[in-house]
Amino acid sequence: RWFDPAGRVALGDLNNHYPAYDSHIRNALHWGAPTIQQVLDTAFAWACMNHHFEIAAFLLDHGADIDTDWCTHEPASVLHQAAVEADYELARFLIDHGIDMTIRDHRWNSTAEDWADAVGKDKGMAEFLATAEREREEKRRAYKTPE
Repeated sequence: RWFDPAGRVALGDLNNHYPAYDSHIRNALHWGAPTIQQVLDTAFAWACMNHHFEIAAFLLDHGADIDTDWCTHEPASVLHQAAVEADYELARFLIDHGIDMTIRDHRWNSTAEDWADAVGKDKGMAEFLATAEREREEKRRAYKTPE
């Protein structure tokens, strides 16, 4: 059981929900003892990667961080994973829900767009992400109130 009847997080013993990574990986992810935030973020990331977007949205509504640096092997955003896998549906979900597209990964100091360009399965993903970032910036400027 993850939530109580009122929708509050009710995980019980967090060790029952914590990924079984070794200490080296936990340290690379800046993770110590399990926290509610890490459990929510991990569940969010897996929901996203498995295209369970209703669950991912529910987890966001209940405290998961869309900008989490969770990843399967080192700190990077879920958008980085979508970029390298050319997962347009996941990328669109994350963008539509407000992910920070300027987040840089831990090892290469690169954005998801950089990952798509360098090692992605589909080079069109880099342009997709660049276009999404430009459109978001244009909307920000359009909604900015004059001083």
